[in-house]
Amino acid sequence: MDVATSPGDATLKYVLSAYEETVRSVPHYSIGDEESLAENLAAELGEDIVTSLATNRVLTPAVQQAIVDRSQQAIDVRAELIEVVTEEMDRLANYQTELTNIETRQDNLCAHFGSVQMRRREAAFDIWCALQDLETKLDRVAEQRQRDLHSPPVAEPPSEETSDEQIEFCEYLYSDSDTPQYPVLSVIGELGEAIRTDKEQIRPYLG
Repeated sequence: MDVATSPGDATLKYVLSAYEETVRSVPHYSIGDEESLAENLAAELGEDIVTSLATNRVLTPAVQQAIVDRSQQAIDVRAELIEVVTEEMDRLANYQTELTNIETRQDNLCAHFGSVQMRRREAAFDIWCALQDLETKLDRVAEQRQRDLHSPPVAEPPSEETSDEQIEFCEYLYSDSDTPQYPVLSVIGELGEAIRTDKEQIRPYLG
């Protein structure tokens, strides 16, 4: 979309210039070289806004109000996103502590069994039961994480076509990275498998 040059388009030129100098100039806002101003504006405020600007070539009162409304909605979405991401970071820190404690306990139990020289059958039973308790605790952590994931998803910036569209939170955070889409559940799965393996290795000593 070319910026209009007629005298009557001064307000429109100002809006587009302001958008270029604010939204598209934020340091952490990554924009591909192939994305035009029109494409970026459509992603932020909606295709209908871009179509109206390109068609009318002037900033009509209706379009002006739509831009104001969409901008406020985009601000609200980002404010909510900041809050949700902050909460997720706190949750991840708590899960890291819980899972690290479980893993440390698992390692200590296995190391202890390896050091037992006498009454290994009794030691095997005690350690097998302790590993079973860890597995139960891990299941509870997984259930809590599943409840976390049922929190409301993060809404996309609104537009006429996508005003009701929402994206699943973990997909939003992790889909473009090498991290599993559900990193906490992935770690829980790996740790659970390790505990079950340890239990199977101890089982022959139970007699």
